[in-house]
Amino acid sequence: MVFVLRRSDRARQEKDRSYAKIVATGVNSAGRTNGISLPSREAQANLLRAIYEGNNIDSNQVAFVEGHGTGTKVGDPSEVWSIGTVIGANRRAPVPIGSIKSEHRPYGTGFRPVRHAQGRHGA
Repeated sequence: MVFVLRRSDRARQEKDRSYAKIVATGVNSAGRTNGISLPSREAQANLLRAIYEGNNIDSNQVAFVEGHGTGTKVGDPSEVWSIGTVIGANRRAPVPIGSIKSEHRPYGTGFRPVRHAQGRHGA
């Protein structure tokens, strides 16, 4: 599997098809928590809010959310709560959420989730 990242204007100029578009990104740290497997749902919600509001993204235009999916009893509910609070609460319809594990191998860890999300919205 190969992902080629380039600007949309260049893809158009070269008459290539774009299969997906990165609209916005963000990164944060929950700071000090009770443990690495105990994320802060508020910090996750704040990050999502900053990304969506800061880039004028209409949550009704979101086809699918690919979650991290920690697989823990605390992590997954925290993530779903943040997505529901920031994205789901502002939608007219439910937001589909998925998560595919990459098995935390050091190579290609992010490719499977990106491909999963890309396939979900018809690309």
